[in-house]
Amino acid sequence: MRRGVALDRGLLGDDRWDDLVAFHAREDAWLAGAGERDDPT
Repeated sequence: MRRGVALDRGLLGDDRWDDLVAFHAREDAWLAGAGERDDPT
């Protein structure tokens, strides 16, 4: 998975796994937006 962290969906359960996936999707969207705002061009 991301950043070298290997997680097993079975260890987390479906609900926690979905939360993790959603968190990373929001994080990626925020980082993409922040990167665009910080771009001086």
